[in-house]
Amino acid sequence: MSLPLENKLTRLVALFTLLLLSVLIAGGWYSQGRIRLAFEKAHLDALEEEGRLIVRSIKGQKSPDLEGLRIQAGFDELARIDMQGLPFDGDPGFLPASGSELMKDLDLNSEKREVERDDDEIFLRVRVPLMDEEGYLLLVGGYRLSSEIVELRHLLWVASGLAALFSVFLLSSLAGLLRRAQSRQRELDRAGHLARIGTLAAGLAHEIRNPLAIIFGQAEWIESRSEGDESRRAAEILEESERMQTLLEDFLHYARPMDLQMQSLNPEDFSRECLEKSSALFPGCEFQLKSPGKVPDFLGDPEKLRQVYFNLLGNAADACKSGRVEVELAAERKALRVLIRDDGPGISSDLLPRLFEPFHSGKEGGTGLGLAISRSIARAHGGDLSLLQPGPGNTCFELRLPLKKGKA
Repeated sequence: MSLPLENKLTRLVALFTLLLLSVLIAGGWYSQGRIRLAFEKAHLDALEEEGRLIVRSIKGQKSPDLEGLRIQAGFDELARIDMQGLPFDGDPGFLPASGSELMKDLDLNSEKREVERDDDEIFLRVRVPLMDEEGYLLLVGGYRLSSEIVELRHLLWVASGLAALFSVFLLSSLAGLLRRAQSRQRELDRAGHLARIGTLAAGLAHEIRNPLAIIFGQAEWIESRSEGDESRRAAEILEESERMQTLLEDFLHYARPMDLQMQSLNPEDFSRECLEKSSALFPGCEFQLKSPGKVPDFLGDPEKLRQVYFNLLGNAADACKSGRVEVELAAERKALRVLIRDDGPGISSDLLPRLFEPFHSGKEGGTGLGLAISRSIARAHGGDLSLLQPGPGNTCFELRLPLKKGKA
């Protein structure tokens, strides 16, 4: 699946999730509102019905005991008002202050049923026409929302907050995923570009080998038939040609696809063989092998791994001159660990950031491909090569290689 398609799918999933959350939360609030309106309507209907009963009971009475009826019915306010919204004279218990609160925000041109909400409390006002006089019976009653509705509202607030937090988290995660996907796409583009350049460079290196061999042969012929200054110049051409030949061979090793010929190898025997050959090449150094006992066999390409050993042992011998180079073996977590130490001065801090990059060498005359090739070989085996001790003195490289299945 291509990265642009992955990005589109990620956006669609995020959008669908946010839409689903929005629908669920909106549906919850809508349901809560419908339930609350149903309760309000039921209370209004009940209040209006009680008002009609009271109107029939006080029919024909000039001064009915409205205060007693109010207390008996449990209303907040109960009064008779005329067509202008003023209280009838002579209603017992009807005080100006109470009447003033009763008339607050009363709109005779509005519906005869009004609702005021104050947090969890609901206040209802109903006007019922009087039967024998021009006017209304005004009833004011209040009730609290049921605990179930209040709890539902609180849960919806919590759910809305959590949904908002989740949306922020989802959007930030999506932004991070998209940034990583874009970075990965750039890396893939760069890797593809480098691969094309590598293929071109490998072909170019092959083409250079033939004329270089001719130059080398002619310089050799000139050196064998000349003296003095001409012989010296021919020797310089030979030296530079050899260096160029080494660089080309190393580069082709690095650029060529790796075809491993895997065999079962014994770590102690293989390491001892490489140490003996390196000891002959560097007689001034002391080479030692340390092994905790029986180390399990592993699968590897002996020719490729010899190249890794000789690169690391040669670098260590060059660094410590006449010092000691130590190879330590250990089996750990289904992997073979090969530690190669030297007691040289260590690696310069300037070299550390690009230590395994191609054509970056701290050794005079080096091609800068030895460590890069060695790491490529290790990773082709399913292992890795790393520097364990970057500080001054006692440089230590770790080569990790997978053991054979079933070994530990």
